[in-house]
Amino acid sequence: MRIGMPHMGNTYIPFKALFQRLNVDFVLPPVNNQRTLSLGVRHSPEGLCIPFKLTLGNLIEAAELGVDTLLMPSGGVKLWPHINC
Repeated sequence: MRIGMPHMGNTYIPFKALFQRLNVDFVLPPVNNQRTLSLGVRHSPEGLCIPFKLTLGNLIEAAELGVDTLLMPSGGVKLWPHINC
């Protein structure tokens, strides 16, 4: 099993440690760059926010690196009602 996840600040650190301890291959895509954004823009609706497009680009890059499982961490966002994304 190869697990990948998008860049979301430092959230990868505990997941990387967990999967290493479980002897599961954990793959982090390259740091966000122009290619990441271009992939996200190409594969998402025009009106969606940049964070969505970067996340999608990260997931695509992880898939290109051969992951067979994508991890999408989530949590409560205090400002969620005010974010137009």
